[in-house]
Amino acid sequence: MKTITFNNLTVDIHDGPIGIIMSGGADSSLLFYILMKHAPGPIHVFSCANGKTNNREPYGALNVINRCIELTGRKDLFFYSYWVDHKLWDNMISREVVKRADVNVVYGGFTRPPPEGAIVDFDTDAAYGAVETPGLVSPYYYENDRLYYPFANINKKGVAELYKELDIEELYSYTRSCESLTLTTGHCGNCWWCKERVWGFGRLE
Repeated sequence: MKTITFNNLTVDIHDGPIGIIMSGGADSSLLFYILMKHAPGPIHVFSCANGKTNNREPYGALNVINRCIELTGRKDLFFYSYWVDHKLWDNMISREVVKRADVNVVYGGFTRPPPEGAIVDFDTDAAYGAVETPGLVSPYYYENDRLYYPFANINKKGVAELYKELDIEELYSYTRSCESLTLTTGHCGNCWWCKERVWGFGRLE
């Protein structure tokens, strides 16, 4: 295993094979790109089709994967999709994926939510994990060190800074973060994930 550092953020790059939970959103897509650039591979991608978001995650993930293949030239990838009812994090991760995956570690792009009051035009009580808990520092590893969240202590603004630092901002336009049940592409601009996206990046697309 090696460790790479971006500003104050360190990311452990485990020896392969490794896995990543990927939604096609800005966080997991950036993490996937980092792994494509630095992990010895191979990489197993797990994408969860979520009934609360029109089951679009695997489509978004594949869109990003294809672009990252073009950018890095790597093709030692395996792709898996599965379905859950709700977008609660335990379901998104699916302990069964961790148990069954024949990989050394599974990465997740989970980040900290915005600080309280950052997004005022949305009912944060209705959004899962919508407000940052003051003083809370999330652990990086779970499930006997098999589940790893390297972005656990940064929020969307921190992720936006990483896109700039890595000079990969064009990849952002390939990502999608939206809970719309009517749109199959693009962003509604009204759901929590769209609001958080604009808060962090200053734009939707």
